Amino acid sequence: MKDKIWTEISADAKTLIKLMLKFDYTQRCTARQALENKWFENAPEAELNDDLMKEALNNFISFNAV
Repeated sequence: MKDKIWTEISADAKTLIKLMLKFDYTQRCTARQALENKWFENAPEAELNDDLMKEALNNFISFNAV
């Protein structure tokens, strides 16, 4: 998470993402655990950055294609 895209992402969000992307499914958080994560409780009510969302979507598409 060293690319410039991550500079605007909170530490709580990064922790949640790492929990959801664990390769070993037994260590990966469940959907319920993800939704109960403190990031959702503390998520800002700010406007979404469209450029950031498009870049993130493209990254997910590339990740899935491998």
